[in-house]
Amino acid sequence: MATIDELEYYCKEQEPVGALLLTGEWGCGKTYLIDHELKKRLGKDFIIIRISLFGVDSIDNFTKKVRESYIKTFIESLGIDTEDTKVKFASKLFGKIKNAADKLPIPDNAKNILSINVVDLIPIVNMIGKKKVILIFDDLERSQLDEISALGCINEYCENRDFNTIVVANEEKIKKETRYDEMKEKLIERTIRYTPNYDEIIKGILKEFHTPDEEYKQFLNDNKDALVTLYYEEPRGKDVDETSENRKPQNIRSFKCAIQEFYRVYKELVNIGVKNLTEWLLTFVAFELAYKANILSNTDLGSLVWDMEIKKIYPLWYDEKCMLKSAKKWIMTGEWDEILLLDDIERIQRQNKEILPEELVRQYYLLDIDEEVFEAGFPVMLSKAYAGDLTFDEYIKLLEHSVMARDIGYTLNEEIIWSKVMSGIQESVKKRIQTGITGGDVRFIASYSILSNMTEDEKNIYQYIFDCRDSKLLVHALNRKKFLERLQKSPVSAIREGSNKIFIEFDEEMAQSIFREYRQSKNSGRNAICDELYDWWKNCAIWQYINLEKTKNGFDSLISLLREDYEEQLNNTNLIIADKCSILSLSSEQEPNLSPFIQDVFEQTYDNEIIVNEPIKERLEGEKYGFEFLGEKTLSKTGWSTALYKMTEL
Repeated sequence: MATIDELEYYCKEQEPVGALLLTGEWGCGKTYLIDHELKKRLGKDFIIIRISLFGVDSIDNFTKKVRESYIKTFIESLGIDTEDTKVKFASKLFGKIKNAADKLPIPDNAKNILSINVVDLIPIVNMIGKKKVILIFDDLERSQLDEISALGCINEYCENRDFNTIVVANEEKIKKETRYDEMKEKLIERTIRYTPNYDEIIKGILKEFHTPDEEYKQFLNDNKDALVTLYYEEPRGKDVDETSENRKPQNIRSFKCAIQEFYRVYKELVNIGVKNLTEWLLTFVAFELAYKANILSNTDLGSLVWDMEIKKIYPLWYDEKCMLKSAKKWIMTGEWDEILLLDDIERIQRQNKEILPEELVRQYYLLDIDEEVFEAGFPVMLSKAYAGDLTFDEYIKLLEHSVMARDIGYTLNEEIIWSKVMSGIQESVKKRIQTGITGGDVRFIASYSILSNMTEDEKNIYQYIFDCRDSKLLVHALNRKKFLERLQKSPVSAIREGSNKIFIEFDEEMAQSIFREYRQSKNSGRNAICDELYDWWKNCAIWQYINLEKTKNGFDSLISLLREDYEEQLNNTNLIIADKCSILSLSSEQEPNLSPFIQDVFEQTYDNEIIVNEPIKERLEGEKYGFEFLGEKTLSKTGWSTALYKMTEL
């Protein structure tokens, strides 16, 4: 008997001896089956009340949730709208209920007593009018109550109040103990495992799918049969191996998310004239199903390894060439990267053009390329390798060609000189650092079979590529380039943003650039530059990838520039205010608050006059300056009092 038939049969039992347990994986469609199929089967003579136990943490909370769900359903059966109340039974709803009190199953002597909340008097019984009530307790394993207590609460309604009761859970996630088994045996009449009919579920989801773009909806419906196959083992109809590491994910919620989110990708593909949209759809959905199932390897190599793993699960559906890097990032991080999208679009447009032999050799395995194409393209690829014009991924592809050719006894039409390849890679790294461009790679890695058959020269090349790619050098180069560009426009923002990115050193050019912007800034800006720079680099000594020696040299350079500037200012009477700030006598306790104190002093300067404090007056008195006492001033930010003088030249 099909699962839906079992559910219908149980609901129509006149006197069930216990509850029915419906178990199945998270997201496989159990709730969908209840809310859609079962309601259709039972018709108008039954009322289904589904209560989610997700987050329920006490017996009182359990009872309250059941009562609220029941009363809401009961009130709605009277034709009263409860949507605007959110089941809180505010005064507006209370008034509606009082008006309908004659319809409520409560004592007549209580109906007209205004002080009584008639809602509290409504009994929780297994019939509403002439309709039989079916209680559904969903998400048993997600309740914060222990399962024993939860089953005990459910028993109250099943055994003591004679409700036909269905418990929905993923029993595999329940920590089974002896007491649980005992309680289950007492409460549960029988257990059925939900085996989803994905044909019906997927087609039902697509039928109810809402989108303002009718063309997209039609596109999904045109591909519904293909989408259904994502949920079946191959060959179709084969019993599922529960222990197989390659078992397809079963989550229906992930599917709904995938078709909703693919619309964003779909629009971009349509705009650039992509034709094989079905392949892109299946690839996207397969990636999202696998990623959200949390079955992919936990590795720093990220989506490269995942491509291979997803390919094993969906060999006929997943094509990594039909997956945007920007879409991967969006699924994994929630961030839609427009710059990465532009790279994707450029790649697709290149793919749509006629592919040259050299491009095929740089992209595909040796065994997947016709011999005449390989012989035409390989010398070009090798020449680019020597010149440093390949990406890291393409250098690894060259290594694969070499190993595969040797394994199958194929003679390459041009000998590979590995020393020249190494020089080319080094030149490639140099170009990337100079330009600040680190793109062009998806962090491809060689398979185990390739690695195990490499020569020493090939292994050295591979290790060098791996070290360069994973060393932070290229990331630093790009971040540094962006930082120096941003510094000229907004110094404080540039430094603040830099603190959230990877840098492997603070070099002399960065020091000179910061000093230049510091020198051109107003005093408030200077204070902010100092504060942000300090927050950024104060803990650099513990960064695993930091070059401390170069960083120290960079800060020594910055200190030297600041000291030279300070000494120059001391000799310039027009900059006496800066001098004043530098020689303030402060206690050690006050030193951390030097910045706001200085800012306060500057705020006392007005009409281009030079205002100084007592330490400055004492230092300059008797020379060519006169001083007019202005009085004691309380500084706004620090609360300190100081004597201020207007200084004039004699």
